[in-house]
Order: sequence, then structure tokens, then C-alpha cells
Amino acid sequence: MAITELLPREEALGDAAGTLSHAYVRDFDSVADLYASDYRTLDALRRRTAGLSGSNAFPHLERETLARTLTSYLRALRAPAQSMAAVQKLREPDCFAVVTGQQPGIAGGPAFLLYKAAHILRLAEELNEAGVKAVPVFWIASEDHDIDEVNIFGAFDAEQRFRTLKLKSLTAGAPLEKMKLPDISDPDVAKMRELIGHGPARDEALALFDASFGVAPGKGLARLLLRLFGGRGLIVLEPRLLRGMKGFHHVVAHEISHANENTHAVETQLVEVRNRGYMLPLDASPHSNIFLIARGKRRHVTRAPDGFTVDGRARPLSRDELLEMLEDYPTRFSTNVRLRPLVQGACLPTLAYLGGPAEIAYHGALKPLFARAGVTMPALLPRWSFMLGAANAETGKVRDAIQRQKGKARKANAAIIETQTEARAIVSELQRELGHLATALGNDIERIHGRLEKTLLELKGRIAADPFGATALDRESPAALRWLQPGNAPQERMLSWLSVWPDWRDQMLDGFKNRSAFDFSLAVVDCNGR
Repeated sequence: MAITELLPREEALGDAAGTLSHAYVRDFDSVADLYASDYRTLDALRRRTAGLSGSNAFPHLERETLARTLTSYLRALRAPAQSMAAVQKLREPDCFAVVTGQQPGIAGGPAFLLYKAAHILRLAEELNEAGVKAVPVFWIASEDHDIDEVNIFGAFDAEQRFRTLKLKSLTAGAPLEKMKLPDISDPDVAKMRELIGHGPARDEALALFDASFGVAPGKGLARLLLRLFGGRGLIVLEPRLLRGMKGFHHVVAHEISHANENTHAVETQLVEVRNRGYMLPLDASPHSNIFLIARGKRRHVTRAPDGFTVDGRARPLSRDELLEMLEDYPTRFSTNVRLRPLVQGACLPTLAYLGGPAEIAYHGALKPLFARAGVTMPALLPRWSFMLGAANAETGKVRDAIQRQKGKARKANAAIIETQTEARAIVSELQRELGHLATALGNDIERIHGRLEKTLLELKGRIAADPFGATALDRESPAALRWLQPGNAPQERMLSWLSVWPDWRDQMLDGFKNRSAFDFSLAVVDCNGR
């Protein structure tokens, strides 16, 4: 077996105490009311399917249209027969989708993208073995326009220095689906290719790398995932495929018609999250939750007293004008991170979504949005996490130091939570004794409390930003630290998996093979000459 030991999940992920994702994994019962259902066992998901039978669970789902659309898309990608067969299962009324997703990073993206794909396959397999008909779906988020988030290739060079490379030819503003990556003759691509390892699986890695360039980022990632996992029935899709469907229309039309109410519902939920002492998973925004694609760019649609304003457009649009535009030109609309889960739930028979710490956290603010739109909220599973190369003395020393640093972080967070509790009690006492004397005095007490709460949350944020105490660790064991924490961040977030595929292919596949879909710990994988 490649997996040598299991560690607490937060050792690698940085989902430090004070975040919803930490509470979700370590103490789910304390935050269960913010989410759809229990996720921790196969039986929990099986019980959930009992309440999702019939058309009422997915009222906007068009199974036939979905199957036809995906068949056409996958056929153009020359998907394996197993992927095509999985699409046909979606026509059946008792078939569910288990979904994960990520932006299409360069050359396959960071390591955790690979772990997500492998995990969703295992989850579908376990559900089918238990009598629940399910297919695995990877949502390639190619509607995003954040170039910096995807334009990075992280790898170690021959001297074991960690390097991050970017493509200079990519420009900001346009959705990724509108872009085309350069081919392998591009100088930046050639430099990335040179960083691919020289292990036994190098030829396979180079073939995968080459196939991901010269096309749109979404198509490049789709090619890689189908070559690796299409034989096990993985379905890949891009959001643009769904814009003509009833589910997409319903979600976007609901946002246009009720933008202010939807924003208020999310902000009320965020206040509840903050009052429980957790860091806010979403920022407040003046914009609505949709974009308009115009002149090749994804443009904010912002709430205004007389309707909506659109970036780059002089005249505001009324609600009716925007709804008419949606009716006539649905492909010009795109959703943000708050509405993306609703589109998935409206257009797919989604039983469960598999996500990382940030996704887990922001889903905790979205339950009212699902309810308002009449879309079924999925169960939410934490994605698999792996650490490559932790089986030698030096690496063990760094891991021990990480544990010590995280112990300090936990103590600091506990002190902050205790201070928050005491402050709330003091404020309540002051309001009881003094607040009735004058309205202004009561307001002053609340302002003081608000400033203190903000300061304590900022302290939590500082701890979460550097949960590993990277500076102190670097003095102890720099070589191992660079491998486990390249760029002072978890390996799985910084390291491009394709760069180590030649050396680590067999170990990673072995680690995926027998692991339970309901094992949410950090799996340490044997090193091989590292």
C-alpha cells in the first residue's frame, strides 16, 4: 500500500480552528443546521436518497436534454465508452449525480484537483455497490475569469528548488471558456514541460501535458481527466453546456427578480456565522450574483435603485429588460460562486458535492438561497487529501514541528473564543444595566462590542493565514519543508500533479484504489527516492 499513515485533516489543509470547514470536519453537529444533511457515512447518504425520490426533488431537471447535451460534448472529446454509458444512466429517474469541480488549471492544475476527481469516482462506486444508482461528474469551471487563480504551474527543478511558472500570453477579463492556450511550441509552455519529472511514467505525463495545450483551458482539462478516469465512467462538463436548460434559466431569473432579497438572505446567514465565532466565508458585495458576457468579457451586474447597472454599459437595465435578455440570449449570462451550486442542483440530479475547505465554508452561507430558489441543496463531503513523501527522518522532523506549531494555533484560537464569550456576556450585562438609560449609550456599547468582535476575527484570520509557522519551520529543516510546504502553502495546493506523475503515478493510483470515500483524514503516501 502507498498510504503509510493517516493524520488529522487540518495538518495539510490549513482549515484552522475558527473556520466553518474546521468545525464541519471536527464537530459537524455544531454546524449541521447550516447545511443540507449529514455526510459522514454511506448510510447517511443512503438515507438522504429516500427524501429525493420523485420529480419534486429536482423540479427543473431535464434528464433527456441533459443526456443529449453531454453525449454530444463527450463524443467530440472522444470519451471512452464507460463515460458515454454513464451519461445514459442519467436518463433513468432513480439515478443521482455526485459532483465535484474546479477551475481548469494549466496542465491539469494543482494536486488536489486530481484528488477530487479520484475521490468522486470512489464515492460513485461505493454508492452503486450499496444499491444507490449514481454517476460521477466533474464540473470544469471554465466560466470563471480569474486568470491568476489558474495561470500557475508549480514544480521542482533538478536542484529541488520549487518554481512557479505562468503563461504570459493569457489576458485578464475574459472567461476561460473564451480563451485558447498556446501550443507546446510556446516558450513558456516549453519551460513548464522541462519541469516534468524523468521517472518511469514520463512518456505518459508528456502525452497528457501536450494534450492539454493548444485548446481552451476547459477542453484541455477535460482531455486529461477522460484519459485518466474515463475508463471508470467519469463524466466531465462545462457550465456553458447548461445555459439553454430550464434549471439555469430558473436560477438566473430568480436572481434577477429577487436580487435584493437573495442578498439579504445570504447576509443574514453570514451574521449568524459571525455570531457563532467563525470567520466569514464570503465577502459582502454590491453586485448581484450574475454576470453578463459582453464584448468577450464577463461583466458585473450590479443592483441599482432603478434596476441593474452593467460594467461598461452607460444605461441601466430594468428587471424586465434583463429578464427579456435572458429569454432571448441565455448564453450571455454566467453565475458567480454563490449561484454556481444552485445551477448544479437545478440542472443535475445532485445528491452530493465534494469540496475543499473554502467550498465547505461558503456553502454554509447558501442554505437560505437554495430554499428561496426551490433548489435541493446537496450533501457536502470534504475532498480527499494526500501528502506525498513523508517517510524519512527529515520529513518526519518537519511534520513534528508542524504539529507543535498547530498546537500553538489551536491554543490561541481557544483563547480568542473564550474572550468572545466573555465579551458577549459583559456586553449583555452592560446593556441590561446601562442601555435603558439612553439610546445613544446603548448604541455606543454595541459599537464597542462590534470593534472588539472585528479585532478578534482579524486575529483568527492571521492565525489561519500561517497555521504552520512556516518561518520557524524553515530554520529547522528547509529541504523537507520545501517539499511538504512549497511556497509556504500545503503541497496539494501548490504542486502541479502532472510534474510529479512520472515518479509518483503508481503510488498515487495505489493510494486512490482502496481508500474509502468516507475517509476524510490526511493520507501520507510513501516517498520513492525523494
